[in-house]
Amino acid sequence: MDDILRIDNVLKWGRRTLTLIPGFSVIFTNLWLPKEISHSLVGGILEAVGIMTLIIFEINKKKSRSNKTKSNKNKAIGFLAAFLLVLFGYIGMYDSQVIYSSKYEITILFPFWNNNELEFMIAKSQGTENAITNYGPEAVRMAIQRDATKISNTKIIFMLTYLCIFEMLIIAFSYIGIDLEKSVKKSR
Repeated sequence: MDDILRIDNVLKWGRRTLTLIPGFSVIFTNLWLPKEISHSLVGGILEAVGIMTLIIFEINKKKSRSNKTKSNKNKAIGFLAAFLLVLFGYIGMYDSQVIYSSKYEITILFPFWNNNELEFMIAKSQGTENAITNYGPEAVRMAIQRDATKISNTKIIFMLTYLCIFEMLIIAFSYIGIDLEKSVKKSR
């Protein structure tokens, strides 16, 4: 009986601390975020949304426990699949929009929608990396900032997608945790 209580406590503790890992890892490392996006802001948002998700799961725990175990497992598998889709989508976005210049050893976040000046630089240089090499990183950044709305929208899309990656994991693990709690309580 004591072993079952310990397992139950470990599961509760693990599920709650799981939400701290993504936010702190973003705050203290670069973890696939463009440097133009504030790591502290994204980390804080991740923490807040993760904790909010856990609170919602705690409030609705009885309802989720009454679901069939198979239903919760299917939901967890669905959210894990969504996690993978969003993760691969984010990697594709990152690879296409965050451009590294080997000459200047610098990365620049390009907007999804280029303004005329930036489009001209890219077309004349035959590519985004070549535009950085030919015009220099500061000129390219100035061209990007001339239309602040486009780069702001790009940053928002990056942050929301990044947030969805971790949110899908938190939700999937919450469903798994509910099932594990159910099986621990049944064995008591």
